[in-house]
Amino acid sequence: MDELEFRRTIYADPHSQDPALIKAASEDPKRQQFWQEVKSLDNKVDRALEVDVPEGLSERLIWRQSMQVDRQSQRRHRWHIAVAASVAFFLGVTVTQWQNRVSSNLGDHALAHVRHETQALDINERVSPAQVNAKLASFGGQFSEAIGQLTFANFCTFEGLTSLHLILPAAEGERVTVFIVPHSEAHQAPARFADNQFQGRTLAFSTAEVLVVGEHPKAVEEVEQKVRQSLSFRT
Repeated sequence: MDELEFRRTIYADPHSQDPALIKAASEDPKRQQFWQEVKSLDNKVDRALEVDVPEGLSERLIWRQSMQVDRQSQRRHRWHIAVAASVAFFLGVTVTQWQNRVSSNLGDHALAHVRHETQALDINERVSPAQVNAKLASFGGQFSEAIGQLTFANFCTFEGLTSLHLILPAAEGERVTVFIVPHSEAHQAPARFADNQFQGRTLAFSTAEVLVVGEHPKAVEEVEQKVRQSLSFRT
């Protein structure tokens, strides 16, 4: 079980008893620590759900979340986060992990996504242009020309939106992450964003936002220009 599959399985069910998952954790102390942290957070969420909330709040949150996701596992996961964040607000409790995961700022979410899945930067799947365009077709988009040898291309959930996660090499061998996210009025996409390790830029298209994230300005700018020149969407 690779690192990405391990983390995704843990996020989906922190208390899973899958033998393959247990074996993968036993082989790496860091994986064991990560699993315990997620279990601890899940337990805190469950305890928070025992606190009474204002009348009608949970129903409104459930309705809102049901409009955003279409799979049962996603509904359960996002419902927990939404209710926990609301309870924390009324109790005056600040929990950083919850705040990051319910943020409506796509730039913040992109940075967190890259930080939490840095293992994806080491994957080398050698994705062909045809494979990328096949995935892009579901968003009404396509690359008119190759933007480089992509090493990773897969769908992901990005602030409740099914999005496309790409990785490709840039200047001096650095790998840069590109997120293609369907446009939503409920989410903000700042033109530039950064933390103490990564920085990013947003390209706004008619039906999607494209967020480019990397460690160095030169690499980010290089990939941004390639995407701007080659990517288009049907209107």
